[in-house]
Amino acid sequence: MKGGDLKRWREERGQTQKELAEELDVSRHSILKWEGATTVPRIVELAILGLQNGSAMIGKTSSASEIAAQQARLDAILTKQL
Repeated sequence: MKGGDLKRWREERGQTQKELAEELDVSRHSILKWEGATTVPRIVELAILGLQNGSAMIGKTSSASEIAAQQARLDAILTKQL
């Protein structure tokens, strides 16, 4: 995912950077930085996948197995899109 993709996705949801930052439990500055970057950190992609699918977001309390399962799920989705 590229920063521009993140920005478009956020805007399509009608969210401000601050609102998305609160939802992801990060600073607004982080959202600003990611939106201007050529790539978005993998963990952010996983969190967005969780938001898109209405599942629990990866956060501070996620276990290693939960994170691995989300990574595998994201890999499968991205592979299908290529």
